[in-house]
Amino acid sequence: MPYTVAEFAQKIREKYNAYQDVDDQLLVDKMIEKHPVYADQISEEKKKKKQKKQNWFQILKRKLWNLLPKFKMEVLRRHQF
Repeated sequence: MPYTVAEFAQKIREKYNAYQDVDDQLLVDKMIEKHPVYADQISEEKKKKKQKKQNWFQILKRKLWNLLPKFKMEVLRRHQF
């Protein structure tokens, strides 16, 4: 049965009796980062939200990276290097 992020974070806190002041999402992300085997225990809805955030970041990064050569050429053109 997949857990929501809040439920999974609570399970972690119960097992380790710690992390009471750590944000649920951060706690779950760090646990999955360290132990990827637990990733399938999080509900698909939460995975999709995280994937959307990553996709948004990847798109922005790609667009900025693509603009970099144009910016460099403009600087070179204006300053006649």
